[in-house]
Amino acid sequence: MAQTPGAERPDTGRTSTQSDFRLAVADSSVVMLGIAVLGLGLGIILNAHGLPIWTAPLLSAVVFAGSVEFLMVGMISGGASVASIALTVFLVNARHLVYGLSFPLHRVKGLGAKTLAVHTLCDEAFAVNSGPDRNERSGARILWVNTLIYVSWILSVVLGYVLGASFLNDLKGVDFVMVAIFTVLAMDGYRAN
Repeated sequence: MAQTPGAERPDTGRTSTQSDFRLAVADSSVVMLGIAVLGLGLGIILNAHGLPIWTAPLLSAVVFAGSVEFLMVGMISGGASVASIALTVFLVNARHLVYGLSFPLHRVKGLGAKTLAVHTLCDEAFAVNSGPDRNERSGARILWVNTLIYVSWILSVVLGYVLGASFLNDLKGVDFVMVAIFTVLAMDGYRAN
């Protein structure tokens, strides 16, 4: 028998919404830690480039595209045109166009919920929600996973900006550290394959 959201589950005494949230926390907790580290780095870089504090929550909430946000910081502070920024964002994130083939969006009900699921879809949320159990996941669980990752990204970028302003303001070359990390990760991936 299908459960309605918020209905009591006879075997646990908890509502399905509570269970979906707990499962989503378990699904996304490790991802949120990784996202937080990268978000701190982005916030520090935003501060190091002299961008105002409001760019931290705005960029992380509106764009929410991870690696392209690091590119955008350099492009924005370098005075790149809006057209070149838009083209770069599209090219870097074109992989998202094929996510619809296996992402279980059909499990999410309602236009608002589907819009939120699409906006908060990132590589990590896709990986967590598109596993072998994707057709058994509830729409609420999918939304919670996406939302938890999204919120952890925004909060960590803002925290990184504040930490950058407070403790790392005079540190030079912080933007190079992230380039170095991505370069080392790419080299390790190449050697492994």
